[in-house]
Amino acid sequence: MDKVFVAECRSYSPAEVYQATLRLFEALDCQHLFKPGEKVLIKPNFLIPSGDDQPITTHSQVLLALSRLLLDCGCRVAVGDSPGMGSLSACITRKGLAEPLGRLGVPVVEFTNSVSRPLPGGRVVKKVPVAKEILEFDAVISAAKLKTHCQCYFTGSVKNLYGCLPGILKPEYHMRFAGREHFSLFLLDVHDVIKPRLGFIDGVVGMEGEGPSGGKAKSAGFLAAATDCPALDIAAMKIVSLNPALTIYLQERLARGGCETVKFGKVGSVVFEPPLQMSSISSTIPLPNPLKKILKFLTVPIPVFAKRPVCKLCGNCQKICPGQPKALVMGSRGIVFKRAYCIQCYCCHEMCPHKAIRLSRPVLMRLWRRIKVPHLRV
Repeated sequence: MDKVFVAECRSYSPAEVYQATLRLFEALDCQHLFKPGEKVLIKPNFLIPSGDDQPITTHSQVLLALSRLLLDCGCRVAVGDSPGMGSLSACITRKGLAEPLGRLGVPVVEFTNSVSRPLPGGRVVKKVPVAKEILEFDAVISAAKLKTHCQCYFTGSVKNLYGCLPGILKPEYHMRFAGREHFSLFLLDVHDVIKPRLGFIDGVVGMEGEGPSGGKAKSAGFLAAATDCPALDIAAMKIVSLNPALTIYLQERLARGGCETVKFGKVGSVVFEPPLQMSSISSTIPLPNPLKKILKFLTVPIPVFAKRPVCKLCGNCQKICPGQPKALVMGSRGIVFKRAYCIQCYCCHEMCPHKAIRLSRPVLMRLWRRIKVPHLRV
């Protein structure tokens, strides 16, 4: 039976994060999971350049603890990603990671080139484009951030691997697999090609509401790890009272069953039960496909764009919009939203650095959540 290990960690103090991560490494027997001399890539969630004061990206202390413990295993370690907006170097600078990673001898690898990898049993594709740089490594760790997600309901160690597509390929595949169902299946195909050896979730402070970038901080007080990323995400969601069945890319793993969660306190094997409840802006209303098309904007969150001066007219949302034609047009007082062209990927919301875009739930969506999912906050 697959096991997910969860360790209590109430703050980002270097000592506490290191000790909690060490407990997880010992529980997973990482001395044997990772062999001396292997090249291991830590793939964090670096959505946008953001400091550790915001719960948007994987915390620097988590990355440093992982790096130190992998180095102790005799591995050659690197940190790599392709941010949704901005450069990896900008993310590293904002988090103050350049100096400590340099002292450890851990290089930073930005994903810039792509290569197609075959996936004969793919759900929606038979070839998956991933960063060529990843192929230089023997193992990948998906070091995710505990966050809700406006399109997928939740983002964890599986969704984090979408960053393994370099640069402009991310909006391109959002457009190719428009709609939550197809996009979620594509995420599983990416996961199966990358084959992460370890999944890791930074849940010390997560994000709820309008995640993955516009939500609110939520203290959760744990770190979690497993060799099965979908099982890890399911366990993390249950800890914070989110329903894994509403995350399409986890439904396949839920059907298999057979997952056990092992929780560790700070001392010994004391079980901790944090009274947590996170809320998500997103959920899925089970409707037949014809009805989904007819009720398209009554069953999913709708982006609402602020005018100046809240909107700074930076143009990030328009640049990232994968629609053809684009759903966003720059106006003199702000963004003009063309609803008919929107594919509900919410990339505009994710990449807005000024929180000038909020998501509104239509009436039908709010009613369904109250009736069918009473444990979710509306």
